[in-house]
Amino acid sequence: MSPFKQELRRRIWWSLCVLDVGATITYSRPLIWPQVGVDAALPSNIREQDLMANSPVTPPEVDEPTVNTYLRVQSSYHLQTMPIYNRLISNPPPLPEELLTLDSTIVEAWLSQVPHYFHDSSGPMLEDRFALPHGINCWRYRNLRIVIFRPLLVKWALQDGREETLTWHEQEATNRCLRAARESIASIQNFWKSRSQTRLTAFYVLYFIFQAALIPIHCLRCKSKSRLAPEWRDQVSATLEVVESMIGLNPSASKCRDVIMSLCGSHLRNLDDEFVDYEQAFNFEPTMDATAWMAGCAPTLINENLWAGSLDNTSAELSFSTWEGDWNI
Repeated sequence: MSPFKQELRRRIWWSLCVLDVGATITYSRPLIWPQVGVDAALPSNIREQDLMANSPVTPPEVDEPTVNTYLRVQSSYHLQTMPIYNRLISNPPPLPEELLTLDSTIVEAWLSQVPHYFHDSSGPMLEDRFALPHGINCWRYRNLRIVIFRPLLVKWALQDGREETLTWHEQEATNRCLRAARESIASIQNFWKSRSQTRLTAFYVLYFIFQAALIPIHCLRCKSKSRLAPEWRDQVSATLEVVESMIGLNPSASKCRDVIMSLCGSHLRNLDDEFVDYEQAFNFEPTMDATAWMAGCAPTLINENLWAGSLDNTSAELSFSTWEGDWNI
């Protein structure tokens, strides 16, 4: 087989892997992608112009971003993190100690293998054509950390004034969840302000920022007087700013904005600051679709315990996959 055909087949195989595994996890389905016995090599990190249909050999790889870098990095990510997802959807649910170990060993190991030119800090230096793939790479692994530690964050938030009852492992897991959400929102906001805004970028930005924002939203609802409350308000406000600005590109944005305002709009005013009318600032006029959606979910969202249960990885009440599927984001 010629190097050209071999490289083309590798790209097709691993593109299917990224799409299939990503969709499966989004909708909380058991993984069916083969996790053993696959010997297809990852696509080569080569310049497109260096490989021709009649090339006798595969060109040498380069130490710089190419059109294959994202596919290589994301394929490696899914291969290494699939065991985490399998464990999260299993019963009995993993203990905090196991969750921390999974994050420290698997996620950190994958991060250490990401090429230097695709690290988080390299984002501002990348060409526009590599900016979105790089952003997705940064947001996806933080999204996984949010999902891993979300049930423990929910437990912590509901124990207002009783933090001392948490074990060290529970506290560390909570901190990692808060940090992942904070970093995601900051990264996405910076990307949205500094890079080209298209329908494709709006799709991914809304997908990741809304999930991250649910963490400070839940914390504000449960711990509005916490010393961290001003930081959570800033995160939710930053999310609203991004979501509001993309309504023309992504129709689902207005629905997400309305849901955020319905959940915690009353908690966005810092009692030490001058009053800010956030509903007016973010043009909060619920759309018909959002109003109908909220009416159907109101009993679950308004009841704090049930809504918190919806953030639990093993809850049967209202899962993240249900939200994503209903909103088509």
